[in-house]
Amino acid sequence: MGMRWREFCGFRIEEAQRIVEKSLVELGFEYTKKQVNPSSIDTIIFGSDEKVTEYELRDSIARIRLVKVTGDPLLRLLSKIAGRSILVDEACIIDVSLCDEDFLRKLLAKIVENSDRKPWVLNHPRFRISWLLRYRVKRNWMKYLSGKNF
Repeated sequence: MGMRWREFCGFRIEEAQRIVEKSLVELGFEYTKKQVNPSSIDTIIFGSDEKVTEYELRDSIARIRLVKVTGDPLLRLLSKIAGRSILVDEACIIDVSLCDEDFLRKLLAKIVENSDRKPWVLNHPRFRISWLLRYRVKRNWMKYLSGKNF
């Protein structure tokens, strides 16, 4: 069955797609790409009202989903009260499933290598006020990047 890793990433969804696709090609993995509906959790919690990009790797090695994060329920409520949009698209979720730990380590290292900034650094309103959440996100990334100098 494989493990699952799901974490925030400080890239716009289009940038995340480009980096993930480049990383998969450089690692030599063949994949199919499709747009699927977001889960109800993605919609309710993260405000994801757009299609989710899903990569299915050949031979079912792994499935990667990129989910756009627009804002949590509190931010959406404050936005409506303030009468202006405080939601941004500077974050997404990378959801990797059906994989083994070795694949995940290689993929995350390649994503970091192919990006011009650290993916665990988030400029989204949800993270600006929560140092604990920022710490948790970085720790989850670093868990699989141990031994690397980032």
